[in-house]
Amino acid sequence: MSRQTHYFLAVPIPDEIKLQLGNWVEDGKEQNKFKSWVYPQDYHITLHFLGGISSEQLDRIHDVLPRFLRAWPPFELSITHYGSFGETKTPRVFWAGLGQEPALDDLQEKLGEVLSGLGLEIERRPYRPHITLARKWEGDNPFILPEMESVAWTFLVDQVILYRTHLDRLPRYEGFSKFPFSSI
Repeated sequence: MSRQTHYFLAVPIPDEIKLQLGNWVEDGKEQNKFKSWVYPQDYHITLHFLGGISSEQLDRIHDVLPRFLRAWPPFELSITHYGSFGETKTPRVFWAGLGQEPALDDLQEKLGEVLSGLGLEIERRPYRPHITLARKWEGDNPFILPEMESVAWTFLVDQVILYRTHLDRLPRYEGFSKFPFSSI
């Protein structure tokens, strides 16, 4: 039985930052006992999860998003801290967080309006941008949230990628389509 392919729109993480985050994660796995760790090539910042979508919806995305995002100006993001979702001592998700960046929030909101206009269902919960590193704490002792090193990782955001999932392989997420911003 095959699983349906799911899609999501996300900000990609540059390879050099994926490598640095991946190295940090590898060094900390021994004291941080999570059931699963995200493969470094799968690091991203989700903007909108689309789930299983029809080929007609996929065609509409490919028709509208290039024009919409071509007008978007590039901006910088910084990875500044670690956090978790769920119980503090036994989190269900461990993540790397971002500094406040109104341009990212604006992009996520406006992109949601475009997607809604295309008839797609979008998440209604408040947007909490992050990079998922691990899932489901399994340690015997309570989880202790690590401190981020004093140097933040900063990178330029100049595109959005439509990813599709492959749950049976690594990396799990394949960049299906790229939508570059303006080159202002």
